[in-house]
Amino acid sequence: MRYTLVVRRLLLVILLCFTGVAQDVDPYNTLNMLNGRFWLELSSNNRVIYVAALRDAARFESMRGSRLAKEAESKLSERWAFGFSPEDYVKEITELYSATENVRLPVTLAVSYCTKKLGGTYSKQELENFLIQMRRGVAGAE
Repeated sequence: MRYTLVVRRLLLVILLCFTGVAQDVDPYNTLNMLNGRFWLELSSNNRVIYVAALRDAARFESMRGSRLAKEAESKLSERWAFGFSPEDYVKEITELYSATENVRLPVTLAVSYCTKKLGGTYSKQELENFLIQMRRGVAGAE
């Protein structure tokens, strides 16, 4: 009888712990990356700073291991559309997150989507398919 009471209490504690973990979800993170909810809380200046930092990181990564400037430029073009400023990206990302079904997407995926969109080499249908794949990937991984 006493053993049963101890087991019941232990099971209750375990259940409460797991219930607490399941409910303790950070709405500003998806897959351990900042998402659209976080983005929408940022000021305009902070959005520009955030995107400029992502661009600089992409530029740095493209230069690492590249012996030729053309090779670095080619790598960078996969992560940043040439001729576009951080402000251009901020506008596109904000527009993307204005649709509530996109707010769980990490900002880094939003930047990737915007690079494809601003690069002008993808059709509207291809962009929509890419967006659908990103949403499914996020939903399936959570």
